[in-house]
Amino acid sequence: DVEVRGIVENAYIEAGGNIIIGRGMQGMQSGVLKAGGSIVAKFIENAKSVEAKESVKVGALIQSNVSSGQDVIVEGKNGLVIGGKVVAKRLIQAKNVGSEMSTSTTLVVGIMPELKLRAEELKKNITSYNEDKEKLSTIIATLLKKAEVSQLDKPKLELLQKTKQSLDKVCEDLKNACDEYSDIRQQIVESTDASVKISGSLYPGTKIVIGDSELIVKDKTSYCQFKKDDHEIRSYTL
Repeated sequence: DVEVRGIVENAYIEAGGNIIIGRGMQGMQSGVLKAGGSIVAKFIENAKSVEAKESVKVGALIQSNVSSGQDVIVEGKNGLVIGGKVVAKRLIQAKNVGSEMSTSTTLVVGIMPELKLRAEELKKNITSYNEDKEKLSTIIATLLKKAEVSQLDKPKLELLQKTKQSLDKVCEDLKNACDEYSDIRQQIVESTDASVKISGSLYPGTKIVIGDSELIVKDKTSYCQFKKDDHEIRSYTL
């Protein structure tokens, strides 16, 4: 963990665990926080990048780019999110988002569209690897059967060796692709209940993205929750 009891300004801080800032961060458009755990601060302003594998808990977010592998909770006297982009896998919760001046603010929850594209790509790769595995296994089986009848000549022995090496490589690639595909599918399942909760006011100019759907807020709204339902983002009263 890294703990700062006072203020963080234009700094780069990276921790394998948590980052705890006693007061807050004024990033001056280039400050960076990167945590393998959670990030906690009273406020974060003008940060270039704030990344946490777990949660981000802060009193206010102003003109900062924030990404969380779990939740972003903005709670405090005003619980403000103004400007910048906030991304969380499960939940973004704040009191007030945007401003009367329609400051461009983006909230993103759920699985990212590019991750879904990656899942489709992996699915095709897995099919291709399985086809290659079957072809290579057939070649090896044929050569081994011939070897039972008579000794293989040098070209066929070299072919057998190269084919076995190719099969080992395909099996390794197949395993890696299956593992990554399984991980992404699990993330997709876990993000189905992703939502944005506003316990105060949500102002026009705010963009809400859930998965591959997005909604531009046109009217001031209060005490609401946004979730994806039938490929469409819907608003519910808290």
